[in-house]
Amino acid sequence: MNKDLILSRISNFLMVSTAYMKENGLFHGKMGIVLFFMHYSRYRNSTDFENFANMLLDEIFEDVVFDMPIDFEDGLSGIGWGIEYLLEHNFVGGNTFDILEDIDSKLSAYNFFNYPDRSFRRGTEGVFCYLRKHLSGKVLEKEKKKKEYLKVFSKYLLALDNEDVFELKSFLADCDFDINLPISKWRLGIDNGCAGYGLKLMLG
Repeated sequence: MNKDLILSRISNFLMVSTAYMKENGLFHGKMGIVLFFMHYSRYRNSTDFENFANMLLDEIFEDVVFDMPIDFEDGLSGIGWGIEYLLEHNFVGGNTFDILEDIDSKLSAYNFFNYPDRSFRRGTEGVFCYLRKHLSGKVLEKEKKKKEYLKVFSKYLLALDNEDVFELKSFLADCDFDINLPISKWRLGIDNGCAGYGLKLMLG
């Protein structure tokens, strides 16, 4: 099966399956699917897939609630990282400090010096990975004057010895997905799922 046919099959499957998807996160939910369709829209030079990705993005923001977990794998930090990725690669425009204000506000309620989980997927390493990407923009100093919690985030990154950077292409290199499985057994997300496999094919 050639690359274009595989990607078309994945795209068709995801467009149907996301109608029933409740998860919004980066690794297993809609945020990862958004990344697939944004890249696929460029690959196919088709705004149809971009429009579908934007529809999913709207659904994510409608569902972002304050009882969502804050972690990178399934929660707010991963969603925030995904938005920064879209901006970095010119899939979307805007000021992410405004777009992500609700997520930042939720994170600002935590004292991460005392947070019990230090892991990447579920704990502070993943949160700081998002914050490091979020706070690297040129408009940061201007935004700090308007949003006090951004100063607090900057202090965390200065005080804690954590240099984890999440690179999508490197993460996808280990994607373990068998395209020959019956479609009923396909996983959806970018973590060993068909969206991750499709992204891996497109990104090389």
